[in-house]
Amino acid sequence: MQEKEMIENLSEKKSLMSVYELAKGIIYTEPLKTGWKPPLRLRRMPLAKANELRRKWHIIVDGEDVPPPARDFRDLRLPEPMLRKLRERGIVQPTPIQVQGLPVVLSGRDMIGIAFTGSGRHWCSCCCRSSWWRCRRRP
Repeated sequence: MQEKEMIENLSEKKSLMSVYELAKGIIYTEPLKTGWKPPLRLRRMPLAKANELRRKWHIIVDGEDVPPPARDFRDLRLPEPMLRKLRERGIVQPTPIQVQGLPVVLSGRDMIGIAFTGSGRHWCSCCCRSSWWRCRRRP
């Protein structure tokens, strides 16, 4: 019953916010500034091609100016040590949640990702946090 009440109280206009943000009245109107942007070839990808890739991978997106999907880890401009570790572990291609989720989060955008256990959701969020902190620490 409590879950039903919570769902009924949500509106489409209300974003997901932490208790701290709600208590302090913090409202975000812009994405986080990350300094990351997709490579030029991805930015120039026609919307029809991006949507075709999303259909192929069963990816559903909603929102404005959604970053294009990245089929290769190199397209994400991840640090070389991170790419090397992925190769050492035999991870050569992003999973569908990573194909779309990594560009979204690296761009500083909010995202709700729904995927099966073992799909790479957790790594997706950890990777982005790591890259974001690395960028912030640079003078």
